[in-house]
Amino acid sequence: MAFLLEMTSYAQNTDHDLMLGIKANDAAAFTALFNRHYRNLYLTALNILRRDDVSRDLVQDVFTQLWVRRHELEIAYPNAWLQQAIRFQVFKAIRDQKIDERFYDRLMETSSELLDEQPLLFKELDGLVREILASLPADARRIFLLSREEKLPYREIAVKMEISVKTVEKKMTATLKVLRSRLRDAMFAIIP
Repeated sequence: MAFLLEMTSYAQNTDHDLMLGIKANDAAAFTALFNRHYRNLYLTALNILRRDDVSRDLVQDVFTQLWVRRHELEIAYPNAWLQQAIRFQVFKAIRDQKIDERFYDRLMETSSELLDEQPLLFKELDGLVREILASLPADARRIFLLSREEKLPYREIAVKMEISVKTVEKKMTATLKVLRSRLRDAMFAIIP
């Protein structure tokens, strides 16, 4: 019963106050912060990954790292830090899982969310995607744009470009690999 009373007293505290408690090894403050932000972080991850189990694990990882590193972290805005941390974990999961062809679609969804929430970060990400696409060979870039922007299936792209469907598949796979690799490196630089 005393634990429940303690928890309700934390409901009035700001995130900043809870972080001060966490730095002072207050597990109840940590639990209060976890309960306050878990759902939003989970939904952020789930919206991109579309995988319940992975999304839950990533949120757990974010909070585990927060607790483990509580004495060294200087977090002025806990909500913003948590949102960036979950996005970082999501991008890391995409990289590590060698996500399928829907990777680019999820990247674009995430980018549009960033446009609303963090326009400078979105601008950097969008510029990087454009730079990567510009560095591709012309045929690979055209295949990619026909697939993603014009939403053409591989068969139609093959007919339009007078190449085999197998060639379209190979070039798309190579392009997505380049995007994943270059964006992974950028995410480590862009997202703290």
